Amino acid sequence: MALLTVGGVVGIVNALTRSVDPSAGPRVSPSWQAVESVDPGEFDLCGQTVDTLGVTDYRLDDGAGYEDTATSSPSARPRVVSDECAWEITSAAAGKMEMAISYEVFIAESGEETGSDFAQRSFEEMRASLSDQFETIVDEGERSDVIPSSYYVYGSAIEDEGALPRYVFLGRVKSGVFRIVLQDIRSSPSEALADESAFLAELRGIVPDVQIDLERRIPD
Repeated sequence: MALLTVGGVVGIVNALTRSVDPSAGPRVSPSWQAVESVDPGEFDLCGQTVDTLGVTDYRLDDGAGYEDTATSSPSARPRVVSDECAWEITSAAAGKMEMAISYEVFIAESGEETGSDFAQRSFEEMRASLSDQFETIVDEGERSDVIPSSYYVYGSAIEDEGALPRYVFLGRVKSGVFRIVLQDIRSSPSEALADESAFLAELRGIVPDVQIDLERRIPD
């Protein structure tokens, strides 16, 4: 079985099943107001959001990647909350795959560059390096039908089993940047491998919830 490594997150675990309707339209955001501030250690996208998406019965990582500079480096500016986490999932649209998520949220104080400025720079830097995660690239570009500020790369990565399909999605919401990596991990060459549409169907079931939570929990 393949091991997907993204920012130091590596893991294998039992799969769970869920269904994603690729024809479903965009979700309607609930009515709420963004928070005015975030207490140290309070923002935890992996533990408080991704764990509730219905794909996370078993985390692949040990949860040690979380960092909030408000506690780890109080004098650092801007404050940065970051984490990385991963699961093995099985969906009706794409079969068995491994999913890794990493994110950074920049919280700037008054008088500094805005958190959105820092996030945009991080987004551009990460976008420039996305192709490094592939052996072969089949398609790439913006994915504004999923989220306005986004970019994706689809292709294959070389693992022990050979070339396996991989899809990397990068998104920015307010002063937060997140990356989702989906990779096929079929154990038998006879199994049909996931194509681009299958990866996209999976993303459409994940990204809207991540987007809504970032909009709600990142201060304006």
